[in-house]
Amino acid sequence: MVTTKKQVAAAEVGWHPDAGCQGFALLVKPNGARRWVLDYRFNGRQRRIQVGRADVLPRDEALKIARKHRVAIDHGRDPLAEKEAARLAGQEGLTLAQLFALYVQQYAMVRKRPRSIATDRWMFEREIQDVLGRRRVADITEFDLARLHRAITARPAPVLANRVLALISTLLNLSELPLYGQLRPRHSNPCKGIERNRETKKHRFLSSAQLIALGKALADSERAPLGSELYEPPTILAAIRMLILTGCRRGEICNLQWSEVDLERGVLDLEASKTGRKTVQLNAPARQLLASLPRASEYVFPSAAEHGKALGGALWHTWARVRARAGIPATRIHDLRHSFAATGAGLGASLPILGALLGHTAAATTQRYAGIAEDPRREANERIGERLSTLLSPPQQTADVVPMTRKRRRRG
Repeated sequence: MVTTKKQVAAAEVGWHPDAGCQGFALLVKPNGARRWVLDYRFNGRQRRIQVGRADVLPRDEALKIARKHRVAIDHGRDPLAEKEAARLAGQEGLTLAQLFALYVQQYAMVRKRPRSIATDRWMFEREIQDVLGRRRVADITEFDLARLHRAITARPAPVLANRVLALISTLLNLSELPLYGQLRPRHSNPCKGIERNRETKKHRFLSSAQLIALGKALADSERAPLGSELYEPPTILAAIRMLILTGCRRGEICNLQWSEVDLERGVLDLEASKTGRKTVQLNAPARQLLASLPRASEYVFPSAAEHGKALGGALWHTWARVRARAGIPATRIHDLRHSFAATGAGLGASLPILGALLGHTAAATTQRYAGIAEDPRREANERIGERLSTLLSPPQQTADVVPMTRKRRRRG
């Protein structure tokens, strides 16, 4: 352990840990530079902060600083992020674009899914960057935000305008925290005073007649030979059927792995869904469908274009073609989930049971599910699967029957 000035000066190139504090050490670089540093993990990521130059800062003083950093880490703060935010704020003031970069690195990467982060990036780069990206966070006013919100609403894109405002609101809330340089006073978020646009949630679902037409279109594509106009990849057709029979979200089926399938118990043990770990009960048609699929990949529905990867955008294109052949107007893949719920409601399944089958996790709804046993859910699931499977099965063609006519007797 290096403690004295003489030992610091004589230390060889490399890493010299110090027992005085976890992660604290003297780092000697090949160019001769000597730095006191602190290595630590924050939210699962390895971090390193420079405490000070070893030729200027004595070891005891550096140790005191390192211990303060360690206390901050134990209280849920990231000293390196705070140092970076303070540096940026101390120059010309942290801009909204700089704050967004910190948000992605320190907040979103830890708490949000990759798809949500990509959406945030898309919204910021398309709607916010050119308008407010260079503005200092401390200078952003309610007027600035209201004008942006009105401009997006007038395109018209009222829902997008609300989402953009929500993202900016999150950024400005974070800017009030010490971790991000405390750039604004507490509870000063100007987004609070802006009225959001009214949103009407879309709950489209397929009727019985549409499900019958969809089942016929799927069957036609499943029977079509390779190269014909009706042909579609069997894996994607099976994925569409699975979406209909289970009410799962698109990502849950596209990313489904065989390790998550338990046919003996009749469930899917999903490691990661929109709502976290989740168990999906399988009705008989869904179990039969899974049992009929080959296990040529770790994914149940692998991509045909990219070997070893999950099913991707090809699902959208196949769905659009099959839907069009069935004569169904523009509907989303997510509407198949609504159709599952609507079918269950039509068969008399209660809303709590449907919510449990679909895996909803809203606080009030979850409380209502607390006393529901597994058997009623399974019974409802089986009835829904049986009904959907019946609708999707094309009617059997029968030979034309010619009625017999009775011969008239001749009168003598």
